Amino acid sequence: MLTDLTSLKTLLGVTGSAGDPLLSLVLVAADSVCKKWTKRDLEQAAYTEFYSGTGTRDLILRQYPVALSPPPRVFHDPDGYGGQAPAAFPADSELTLGVQFVLVTAGAQENRGVLRRIGGTSGPGIWTGSYAETWVGGSLAARRLPLWHWGDSNLKVIYTAGYSPVPADLSMACLELAAWLRRNAPLGALLASESLGDYAYSLLQMPPLPEIGSIRGILSTYRDLAVGRW
Repeated sequence: MLTDLTSLKTLLGVTGSAGDPLLSLVLVAADSVCKKWTKRDLEQAAYTEFYSGTGTRDLILRQYPVALSPPPRVFHDPDGYGGQAPAAFPADSELTLGVQFVLVTAGAQENRGVLRRIGGTSGPGIWTGSYAETWVGGSLAARRLPLWHWGDSNLKVIYTAGYSPVPADLSMACLELAAWLRRNAPLGALLASESLGDYAYSLLQMPPLPEIGSIRGILSTYRDLAVGRW
């Protein structure tokens, strides 16, 4: 969760526990809305995900920023098929951080979950740093770059990503949205329905009301606009 019930009650000036079930429901909905709109999970968590190599240098993970402690782990198994194959992704299929791949933490990406292939081998006789079809020019010794090998869910990535602690402005945006819902949404069926998340999410797409516009402005700085992530 991006924030907690105690903080919401403080913001609303609520004491006692009689309204806690309703406030908890609103808080969960606001948390979901923030994550749907930013297209990220946001708070720090551990992930195990499968990716298909696309013959490029960079592998873009679904969540970021990526922690270096514990370090990300990458396994390459041409016949792994997302862990569905027998004995998929054995121990000797793991690549070495800093030798065969690196986490990009500087420059334009600024730790946006980019793993860059830098060469090496994986498994007995398996070269995972295959080369591009075109040469990279601009030097007397033209060369080809190592790539993430083509395949169907042939890469397994174990990593930790997200914010810990959650940034104060992000937490406040979630609190303000929850407070707005509590003050303005009709009581009863709407708050209890499964459509609350979609209803609240649609608010962020409307011409901004003063409070909603402020919330959307904060969340915009965390929104994932990278092509190919989702």
